Amino acid sequence: MQFSDVLKDIQNNTLNERFKGARFEVLIKYWLQTDPRYCDQLTNVWLWEDFPSRKDLGVKDLGIDLVARTEMGEYWAIQCKCY
Repeated sequence: MQFSDVLKDIQNNTLNERFKGARFEVLIKYWLQTDPRYCDQLTNVWLWEDFPSRKDLGVKDLGIDLVARTEMGEYWAIQCKCY
């Protein structure tokens, strides 16, 4: 299945916006882990709720959906929007 097919399924067959966003975040996580432009640079990609240091950053919503760790030890905060 192509990325565009999965994206169309998410956009057309998800009943509410919250679940659509959650499915899109999972899609982007796996895309970052498998796309050659990113997978060689990243050692890990987490959904925000699975990020081990999430509690260290406070409990309020920061708008972060994913966190990626690079080979260089940097962290990327990623916000996903499925419009």
